[in-house]
Amino acid sequence: MKKIICCVLCACVCMSLTGCDIVIKDEESSRKEYKSVSDNDIYEFVDPDTGVHYWIYSHSGYRAGMGGMTPRLASDGSVMVTK
Repeated sequence: MKKIICCVLCACVCMSLTGCDIVIKDEESSRKEYKSVSDNDIYEFVDPDTGVHYWIYSHSGYRAGMGGMTPRLASDGSVMVTK
C-alpha cells in the first residue's frame, strides 16, 4: 500500500513541476496575426473576427513566464479597431 501511495505522490509532484509552453505550429498564420514590436517581448495582435488590436507582453525568465494582454488604444482613447 505504501508503494502505491508513494508512486501516486511522485506522479503528482512530477506533474505539478512541469510547465506549459505555447507552440505556434503554423508559421504563416503567426506572421499574419502577430507583429513583434520590441526584442520579441512585445507583440501586436489583431483579432481576425473583431478587428480589435491588442498589445501582448510575453517574457520568459528564470523558468517563469511573465506577460499580459491589453487592448491597444487610439489617440482619442478609444479601442483601436481595423474594419
